[in-house]
Amino acid sequence: AGLPTWIHEGFAQLLERGRIQTPETERIEQGIAARTLWIPLKWLDRHFAQPTGLDDVARAYIEARVVVHELLRLYGTDRWKTFCQRLSSGTPVEAAFDEVFAPSTWARVDQGVFE
Repeated sequence: AGLPTWIHEGFAQLLERGRIQTPETERIEQGIAARTLWIPLKWLDRHFAQPTGLDDVARAYIEARVVVHELLRLYGTDRWKTFCQRLSSGTPVEAAFDEVFAPSTWARVDQGVFE
C-alpha cells in the first residue's frame, strides 16, 4: 500500500520554490475553490494516470496542491503526518481521513467542502 498520487504530488508542489503563478493557474485555482472545476478526490488519481488533456493534468496537479495546503493549514503537520502514516500502513483513504481529520469527513472533502 502506498499514498495516493494526489497526496504525493500535492505535497511535492508545496515544497517547490519559485513556482510561477500564471493567469491560467489562477483561473483553475478559482474554479477549484468555487467547485466548478472540482474533481472528486476519489477520482483525482485517475486524472494523473489517464488524463484527457493538458487542462485535465493541470487541474489535477493544482487541485492536489490546493487540497494538501488546506489540510495542512486546517489541521497542522502532526495530523497530516498521522494521516500519511495510516495510509502507508494500508488504511483506506476514507477511513484514515475520517479518523485523523474529524470532525471533517472524507465525504465532504471529496466534494470540495472544507470545514
